[in-house]
Amino acid sequence: MFRNYLLISFRQLRKNLLTSGLNIAGLATGIAVCLFIAVWLERELSYDDFHPDGDRIYRIVNTFTSESESFSQAPSGPALGAQLPDNLPEIEAACRYFDGAGQLTVGDKKFFEEDIQIADSSFFHFFNFPLLQGLPGEVLSEVDQIVLTESLAKKYFGNYDPVGQTIQYGEDEMLTVSGVAADPPANSQIQFSAIIPMDYMYRYAEENYGGFNINEMWVGGWMYTYVRLRNPAEWQESEVRVNAVVAEHSKEAWEENQMSYTYALQPLRDIHLDSDLRYDLPSNGSRARVWMFGSVGLMVLLLACINYMNLATAGALKRAKETGIRKVVGARRSELVRQFLTDSVTMVFLSTAIGLLLFRLFLPAFSDLTGQTYQFAISWGNVLILLGFALGLGVLSGLYPAFVLSGFKPVSILKGSFQRNPEGVWMRKGLVVFQFVTTMVLIAGIMIIRQQMSFVQSKELGYQGDAVISVNYRGFDAVNRQMETLRSELLKSPAILATARHGGNVVGGLGNDWTTTENLEGEEISTSAYILSADPDYFATYGMELAAGRFFSGSIATDSTKAVLVNEAAVRTFGWEKPENAIGKPFGKGDNTRRVVGVVKDFHFESLHKPVEALVISFARSGSRLSLRVDRANVKDAVRHLETTWQRMLPDLPLDYAFVDSQVAEQYGNEQVMGTLFLLFSSLSLFIACLGLFGLVTFMAEQKVKEIGIRKVLGATVSGIVALLSRDFLKLVLIAMLIAAPLAWYFMERWLQDFAYRIDIHWWVFVLAGATAMAIALLTVGLRSLKAAFTNPVESLRSE
Repeated sequence: MFRNYLLISFRQLRKNLLTSGLNIAGLATGIAVCLFIAVWLERELSYDDFHPDGDRIYRIVNTFTSESESFSQAPSGPALGAQLPDNLPEIEAACRYFDGAGQLTVGDKKFFEEDIQIADSSFFHFFNFPLLQGLPGEVLSEVDQIVLTESLAKKYFGNYDPVGQTIQYGEDEMLTVSGVAADPPANSQIQFSAIIPMDYMYRYAEENYGGFNINEMWVGGWMYTYVRLRNPAEWQESEVRVNAVVAEHSKEAWEENQMSYTYALQPLRDIHLDSDLRYDLPSNGSRARVWMFGSVGLMVLLLACINYMNLATAGALKRAKETGIRKVVGARRSELVRQFLTDSVTMVFLSTAIGLLLFRLFLPAFSDLTGQTYQFAISWGNVLILLGFALGLGVLSGLYPAFVLSGFKPVSILKGSFQRNPEGVWMRKGLVVFQFVTTMVLIAGIMIIRQQMSFVQSKELGYQGDAVISVNYRGFDAVNRQMETLRSELLKSPAILATARHGGNVVGGLGNDWTTTENLEGEEISTSAYILSADPDYFATYGMELAAGRFFSGSIATDSTKAVLVNEAAVRTFGWEKPENAIGKPFGKGDNTRRVVGVVKDFHFESLHKPVEALVISFARSGSRLSLRVDRANVKDAVRHLETTWQRMLPDLPLDYAFVDSQVAEQYGNEQVMGTLFLLFSSLSLFIACLGLFGLVTFMAEQKVKEIGIRKVLGATVSGIVALLSRDFLKLVLIAMLIAAPLAWYFMERWLQDFAYRIDIHWWVFVLAGATAMAIALLTVGLRSLKAAFTNPVESLRSE
């Protein structure tokens, strides 16, 4: 029996090639889009699920509160990870790590590595990062050890065994490779290329900070601290006890500095999608983005299914006599339902095969677009999932057409009176409206996203970042010792107009520090503020402007030790009312007191997702970065001169530089990718909707072939016939526009709330989105209508 159903299905496919082609094209496109979004969602939703004890691991985060501000941050004081397991029995273990990016050197191979982490010796016991060589309890047990990932080991040692080999870290630290770890998986929030033991930091602090023990430092935000609870069901009680223990040890410091911290336990598996804290991990995603793209994928698939339902029910007339005769000769309704469901499932299986082919073909391009590598293995598991998906989709999309077609009464069918039943017509109209509502929401969404990204790219940031090169030398003494000579050599090229030394970067965020100042009444204020160090040439190099006072001056000796600058946000934060009132205000106490000599106009050192906050700028007597303003007309000459000068003066130090405007663009990489994907998906949804519209107009033209022929004989014009076939569809598109506008406004308003600086949504965006969809619909309908209108009426009437 099933074989007969299948044969009939294939006969119907061959008999109705146009309708079948439209259905398969729409479904295949929708399935390919769903597969792309599925692999992206699988990556985003699976972050950190490979840790066996992941449900018991929490990160300790905190909210800092002072007299003038409050903010939440991801890192905490070092003492928490060192002492909480001894103070609280419910904490089974703890592990800390922080950024130790620096230069690694093996022979003539010298590179800056960004993902070096300094971590507790328990790192490979606490987290499930497999070691390919070495034992978890031994590889970080000595102060001069280092563990490399497999890819980094090959980078420096090739195919030689790296264990036991020596590698230079920084300018003079010699470390021994004690182990090789597998590269962290892509769905890990913790990314590293090398791990150095925390004992290294203990020794560094003792040698450089007068014997300071970092494990006694309870306040501040420094290290990422993770704890493993014995009973995760009691995490809220554990959080209360953590706060009590920290408050007990920090009480004196809090009272002295008029500040406090409130700590929270953040589940490991929630960090990637649900964390947006200051100094958080750069790899974090967004649950809102997951819901957004999941919804888009579902909508595109729904559009494809609706196309099938529309075309199948609209094509009922072609199979009306077949259905009626089969009922007359004894066919049961259940048999007809099975036949029509077989038609649907067959169609979906063919579409799934083509969709999978498109997916595999374009997967490398999708990986390039998103900046992440995605793979899809043809395994038995994946094959079964696809087969189940195709079967389920085929049944769901075929249920309505099957019951509609099988429900016709034989007498009505053979008389032809069932054609006057309006239920199928209204159902098809409702589905067309849904298609275009979805499409217009996506069109409006992409227009608003592109406007916001254009606003971000064109907004004045308070500095001139174009034609500025930022060199990150990470504070190496070899550079600082030769800084003046280096700058003199660089300025010998007419392509380099100015240079400046500074600590911290104007792009990507700055560090913060605790300090004290005074309000207008002379009362002391304790606060935290962002910090930046800069030399007198920094402000001219970046084209910054003053709101009051003056910039640093190299000719005023006290500027290097007793002067600071602040931004306008600091004036607001500290209640100084206007920039002029900030001049002379103190920062710090006693011999360390420095006074404000100038107020810089606000500039954005964070992305536009965040507002500009209080910033204190000190005089840079050393630094970690060098910025160069270059002649726009001779950028290549400037870069060439920088490279040759650096190689001549600092041959042992890799040159790491980037253009500031490109760094600004990288800040919005996720939004740019999202905008591109939205453009792609909205285009595909419009394509699918137009396929369905084209099929429906074709069906309508076939049903009205006699009417069109008679109208032409009686003198109807081509434009009149096109209008006849187009009028009803354009009404549906207009209705869709009225429904889509408030929906698009709601969703995009929520997306824009993530930006501290954003555009306003204007009414004309929705009109333009609707007009775009209407124009495309009119083009689609018009092209098919023209064919019907130009058909010779003799042929139309002869067909009867």
